[in-house]
Amino acid sequence: RGDFMVRINIEMPKKMSRKAQKLVEELREEGI
Repeated sequence: RGDFMVRINIEMPKKMSRKAQKLVEELREEGI
């Protein structure tokens, strides 16, 4: 799981839309 999150953080562009950021935060809260 940690590896997956690290990969997402690396692949995500530095300028993310707020909608995308919110989705990522929701995934983190769910523990994915």
